[in-house]
Amino acid sequence: MSHITQIDLKIESLEALQRAAEERGCELDMSVKNFTAYYTQGTECDGVVRVKGKSDAYTVGVVKQTDGTYKLAMDNYQGARGLVAKVGTDALQLRRSYSACFAEDHWRRKRCTVQRRITTDGIIQIVAEQRRY
Repeated sequence: MSHITQIDLKIESLEALQRAAEERGCELDMSVKNFTAYYTQGTECDGVVRVKGKSDAYTVGVVKQTDGTYKLAMDNYQGARGLVAKVGTDALQLRRSYSACFAEDHWRRKRCTVQRRITTDGIIQIVAEQRRY
C-alpha cells in the first residue's frame, strides 16, 4: 500500500528550497537518489529533504521534471516518523517557507528591501519596498 503524496508546487530554485528546509529544521541533500516512506524504502528521486538529526524519519523526495523544475513527494503516514512535525502535512509548512524564500530572492534581484512578517495564524507575508537612491 502506498501513501505517497505528490506535492503540487513547482520548485524553480534549489537554493530557495535549501533555505526553506533549513528554516524547518531540515536539510536538502541532492546526492540521495531514493526517498523513504512507509513500505517503499527505494522510491526514486533526484534528492531529498530530511530532518536534521533524525535518521529514522521519512524523507521528502525532490523529483526533477522534464522542464527542469522539481516537484516534491512525501508520505504523511502516521506523522512520517517526525517528518510531518517539521514540514507539515503534505509539506504545507515547507511549501510556505519555500514560497517565501523564492519571493524574497525575486524582490532582492529587483533591488528591493525585503521584510518577512508572520501573521498570528502562521501565514508568511513578504513586504518588498523599492530602494530610494
